[in-house]
Amino acid sequence: MSVILNITGSSQTCEQYVLRTGEVAIVGRSPWADISLAWIPDLEEEHFRVDCRHAVCRVEALNGSLLRNKVKIDSALLDDGDTLSAGNVDISIRFVGLTQDRGYVEPLKLIDKQGPSLDKFSEVLFKAKLSSAGQERVVSGDQLATFDALLAAGLNKDACRFAVAILPPSVAVTWAVQQLSEISHLTSEDQDQLLDYIAGQRNTLSAEQIDLRIEALAPNEPDAWLWKAARWSGGSLSKAGQPPVPPAPYLFAVAMSVAVALAAVQRKTDVFLSWMSAVREQIILHTSPIPIDADAKMRASA
Repeated sequence: MSVILNITGSSQTCEQYVLRTGEVAIVGRSPWADISLAWIPDLEEEHFRVDCRHAVCRVEALNGSLLRNKVKIDSALLDDGDTLSAGNVDISIRFVGLTQDRGYVEPLKLIDKQGPSLDKFSEVLFKAKLSSAGQERVVSGDQLATFDALLAAGLNKDACRFAVAILPPSVAVTWAVQQLSEISHLTSEDQDQLLDYIAGQRNTLSAEQIDLRIEALAPNEPDAWLWKAARWSGGSLSKAGQPPVPPAPYLFAVAMSVAVALAAVQRKTDVFLSWMSAVREQIILHTSPIPIDADAKMRASA
């Protein structure tokens, strides 16, 4: 995901700056600001900050007045098409590339109104990429209640994605591999390399090698989607030597849910129910606080 800031003010022509997922920038008149607008005299030295380090993009006033869509704010989540006003400058916001679905705008805004303490919950919600029906069953700020509500409504895919978004990636994959063990062709070495890659240790397996493994498998093979989940857990989607393109935050949960769904079809048993029962215990362990970026590493038993 990339966020484009189109800045206009005074008699100056439009200037454009780009922030990518994982980046943060301070905007102000200071020459040391990440985005320096020294030609705007009524800006503060460090006027506001745009933070894209998480699954959503947040703006926060540091000094002076800041408006979003003509409404004064201290801190808020940004949406495609927003306009920020600070001093005599207007900044139009545009999301490009792999970005949030329009259906997530209202749920994220509702969470945002309840304060920054729910930032982690909004990250989980975005990473889960729930369906419209799933969004209606969100219990704001309560991960376990939301998970239970999704299951009770029979929204298994949504519940699966939500669970994956809560758990550390290595834990989610470990449980999935255990459930898929009867039909999976992953060797112990494959499992180790899979978990290493998800944990960010990519010295034993490259993104290109994972791409080759995916291409060698049929698209309806659960193993293919486990490898896709690893591929989409971080790094870049572009080929070596090309500009990096980070994966959308929700792709990991999507790939994991497809892997479990395909396993359910092939085994002709309720894999969702058995997997969810085990994962629910893990959710209870990981929801206070939610270690979304934890590097915990578990080895799956085949």
